[in-house]
Amino acid sequence: MSILLFKLNGVSDEEAQEVRELLDEHHIGYYETDAGRWGISVAALWLRDKEQLERSKELLAQYQQQRQLQDREPPLPFSARFKQAPLQHLLIVIAIAAIAYISIVPFLTIK
Repeated sequence: MSILLFKLNGVSDEEAQEVRELLDEHHIGYYETDAGRWGISVAALWLRDKEQLERSKELLAQYQQQRQLQDREPPLPFSARFKQAPLQHLLIVIAIAAIAYISIVPFLTIK
């Protein structure tokens, strides 16, 4: 009986490939399903053998912990993000101001 091991929805191709390689290195039998044509199925890696579940979960936990440590970067301050994309930030501020104006104007007109 197959067991769901790792969902691939929202996972980068790089991470999915690393997980496949990890399972291959440790000779863990698995197969992969995709989301299908309409994207409503489960894209995942499934174990073929139920007896390898605990070992697989341990390996995945170690892998994810390692990946989290590698990918952790300090967040950029607002000023640095603004310098990277000033036009985008200005457009967002304009959109917020427009929405606020449209929302408040009906209440300001007194008849």
